Amino acid sequence: MMQDVCYIGSQPGNPRNSEGAFLSLRDGRVIFIYTRYEGHDPEDNASADLALLESADDGLTWPKAPRIVLARGNADNIMSVSLLRLHSGRIMLLYVRNFTSPDGEQHCVPYEAFSDDEAATWTTPRLVLPDSGYHVVCNDRLVQLSTGRIIIPVSPWIEVTAPERKKVMVTHFLLSDDEGATWRSCRDYWYPPVNTKSLQEPGVVELADGRLWAWARTSSNYQFGAYSSDGGETWSEVKPLLAFCSPLSPMTVKRNPVSQRLTAVWNDHQPRWNVPVPTEKIPHWKECKTAGRTPFVLAESGDEGQHWQATLLEDDPKRGFSYTAMHFTSTALLLGYCCGGLNGTMMLQDLKIRRIPFDPATGALNFK
Repeated sequence: MMQDVCYIGSQPGNPRNSEGAFLSLRDGRVIFIYTRYEGHDPEDNASADLALLESADDGLTWPKAPRIVLARGNADNIMSVSLLRLHSGRIMLLYVRNFTSPDGEQHCVPYEAFSDDEAATWTTPRLVLPDSGYHVVCNDRLVQLSTGRIIIPVSPWIEVTAPERKKVMVTHFLLSDDEGATWRSCRDYWYPPVNTKSLQEPGVVELADGRLWAWARTSSNYQFGAYSSDGGETWSEVKPLLAFCSPLSPMTVKRNPVSQRLTAVWNDHQPRWNVPVPTEKIPHWKECKTAGRTPFVLAESGDEGQHWQATLLEDDPKRGFSYTAMHFTSTALLLGYCCGGLNGTMMLQDLKIRRIPFDPATGALNFK
């Protein structure tokens, strides 16, 4: 049955724990790397390192205290982890580095590191993009296609001049055809539609016919999405995804490796759940403990995203649930996500791991 197996709560000296990713090691252990803050400030650019937890029983228990696996050094912080087992067998780790330049500008840029010894040691982190600007990469977003290409969905802040000069957050994709040795930009940028402030924190999944489906959060009550038929080089028109009514909150989609069904997790604001959610513009998360990120829903699709069957995971209106890490082990689906909002915390401050068993023969999830 579905159960919460690990809670990583904020506490004095450790004001926030959030935004992680899972990976299965060859000896059967499962690791979870997440952002661990220190001091007293839970803001995105406050002091934080990357910490690691591990489970030796397929995610049922997480008995050891976390250890710092990568320190921030002279950065303000490092956060938003992705982990990926490459086709070659190497493990790739991706994260973003937040730092303040001498002129006071805040920067956010992605870095990569690799492990050839099952996460015991890591190569010296190296920059993926030029070392300036603000480029958001959501956690648990790395994808390697059947062709071997690796894709990083990224949201840079860029300046546009029409209809007025302003900065907006757009969706873009970075591509590597040599397992992360070199990177280049795809040809297209997704620009926010009219009356939409941004297209941010995108994700991507490969469909059975070889096309890519990508999505991004918006301020227009829905996730927006598009398709690519050339490995992410170019993209179709960006349109609202009417199956995914949503606040300004990221969605995660992966494929169940046994059933081959697409599995999506997001904050569903359709009225079917009868859960109170904000009806007006959602304020910044500092003023709103949950940012409207409830209820929390999982849906599956057996026809490559044409139809979805949804199950309610969380519905506490006083808490927020978001920034999901999704990982299928040999016997269960693991979800790691922010769950704050109680006892004066904000939704990004506390973290939990939930385990949903599945039938190893069919991949059917067991929620009860």
